[in-house]
Amino acid sequence: MANKLYRLQSQMMTSSGLRVVTMQSLSYVRGNFTAEASKLTRSRLQSADLGNFNTMWVRGMAGHNKWSKIRHKKAANDASRSNAFSKIIRDATHAVKEGGPDPESNYRLASCISQAKSINMPKATLEYAIKNAAGENNDVATDQVLYEGRGPGNAAYLVEVLTTNRNRTRLQVKQIFTKYGGSLADPNSVIFQFSRKGCIAVESSKIDSKDALNKAFELAIEIGVEDVKQVEFNDQDCIQFVCEVSRLNSCSKSLQLMQLEPVSATLEYLPQAPITLSKSKLDQASKLVEELSDHDDVIRVHDNISISG
Repeated sequence: MANKLYRLQSQMMTSSGLRVVTMQSLSYVRGNFTAEASKLTRSRLQSADLGNFNTMWVRGMAGHNKWSKIRHKKAANDASRSNAFSKIIRDATHAVKEGGPDPESNYRLASCISQAKSINMPKATLEYAIKNAAGENNDVATDQVLYEGRGPGNAAYLVEVLTTNRNRTRLQVKQIFTKYGGSLADPNSVIFQFSRKGCIAVESSKIDSKDALNKAFELAIEIGVEDVKQVEFNDQDCIQFVCEVSRLNSCSKSLQLMQLEPVSATLEYLPQAPITLSKSKLDQASKLVEELSDHDDVIRVHDNISISG
């Protein structure tokens, strides 16, 4: 994959309350202006008029809280912590069964390990779950399901689920959508609005530069990522690198070799065209995401909602 130059496009506030600054690869810009990195100097790239570009960061199991700015945070009590651990273990267990116990080749397992680290989950707990899943004594049938839905304001949702009973979980997820004025959508009617990507977050303070965002230009070119964002992760200012799923591990290792240890390296569904909602619809959407996330079988919830600011 060819390296690309990046440019500061816009700053906005997403529905998660994340401050996001996006550097968009020129090859992805729609419109009259398109160019390859090899044909532009950095100064020309920064002065180019590429129009407006908005992006957002989707909800993950840990780290980001998409709705922390528009609703009260839930208490960080032992029950919620235990629930987060349980979901990571279930996700890791399924990942091992599907792709084996080696995170080097199993991108989903690598993502689970990163999420576990981000919420300070005991290493031994996850290692035990991985070893158990790799053994022959764990024969509980668990299905991985991705539900697509529409919510308040016709927002798009993807709900990642691990379940031992598809019919039960589907009915319960459907009831939650209906409760907040939404509905389950037909397969493949929503997912095309999202792109599956690897997302790596590094604390801005770890980047040896007075201007971490500016330094990210150079790092992005060197490791060959597609997109760079400035976000908040676990209340820390971070630089986030977005890459192809297959390059999640290699890009993470490249950053580690630069003495930049990622605080998170996960697989996410990123919306291609975020939308804004009225306050009343946004309040409904907040409650919908909260209740979906609280469901025992739901691993992650993604949406395409953003808030300009």
